[in-house]
Amino acid sequence: MKVLVTGATGFIGRRVVSHLADAGFEVRTASRRPERLGRASGAVLLPGFDAPADAFLAMMEGVT
Repeated sequence: MKVLVTGATGFIGRRVVSHLADAGFEVRTASRRPERLGRASGAVLLPGFDAPADAFLAMMEGVT
């Protein structure tokens, strides 16, 4: 299952990404501060909140 986590580098978001990746989810992340994500296993970093609207819609493709 594909999951998109916005705010992935925040206090809670980082833990959510880590938990979902460890549980086997395909994790996509969006964040204003991608350098803070670290190396969450299996997480795919996508352009953050300053991306154009069409890019954000593309991020959500296949997300359930």
